[in-house]
Amino acid sequence: MFRSHPKALPRRKLYKVCLSVLAASLCFSEGAVLGGNPENRQPRPAGPWFTGTLLSTRGQTLDQGHAVAEPYLYFTRYGGLYNDSWRIQSATASRTIIQETYFIYGLTSRIDIQIAPQWIENSSEDQSLSGFGDFPLQLGFQVLKGPSDSWFPDARVWVQQIFPTG
Repeated sequence: MFRSHPKALPRRKLYKVCLSVLAASLCFSEGAVLGGNPENRQPRPAGPWFTGTLLSTRGQTLDQGHAVAEPYLYFTRYGGLYNDSWRIQSATASRTIIQETYFIYGLTSRIDIQIAPQWIENSSEDQSLSGFGDFPLQLGFQVLKGPSDSWFPDARVWVQQIFPTG
């Protein structure tokens, strides 16, 4: 639920929350999870980390028992609007900051689960609102899994439920 300016989360606290989420996601990095001697690690082929665009969904589910945390920070600033004649008109500048972290866990070799909690802050010259955004829950199902040395694609279908928080 969004709160009005007098009770809004202070910026220092918001920065601490963002840094805490970033630090927690680094704990899931490959080095922290695998641990041990780097010489004993087996090289793994490049997976979804190195393919596709930044905003596209991946074509493969996570392997059973694997977990991934993907933090994202979106910043948007609006300073004007276009009128019917396509001329820009100034407006009250507003800013939106969205901190969203995807937590993904492989349930089986063909099914994974994903949640993506959001923290949103909207502010303008004289007002500020902040709070949790809607809470999406997603199940991903591997429909096609092509061999790594083939042109045959991977295909993943997902079902999503968004739970409103306010």
